[in-house]
Amino acid sequence: MVVTIRKYKFPFLKENILNDQQQRLQKAIEYLLTHEKITNSEYRKLNPKIDRIVAKNELKDLTNKCIILAKGKRKSSYYVLNE
Repeated sequence: MVVTIRKYKFPFLKENILNDQQQRLQKAIEYLLTHEKITNSEYRKLNPKIDRIVAKNELKDLTNKCIILAKGKRKSSYYVLNE
C-alpha cells in the first residue's frame, strides 16, 4: 500500500503501523504541504522529544530519498518539498 498526500507518494508510510521516526517524518511532510519550508528548529518544535542532531539526520534522510530538497547553508538552511 502506498499513501498519497495530494500529488506526493510516500511508500514508507505503509499501513497504519508507523514507528516513531516515520511518524516524525510524516509530520514534517504534512507541515511542508501547508507551509513553504521547514527548518531544523521547526522540525524540533513539531517533535519536541528529539535533539538537533536527530532532526538533522532525519531531514537528511528525507533529502536522500529525494522527498525534500535542502536549501541554504549552515544556520540559514531550510528544506522544501521536491516537486
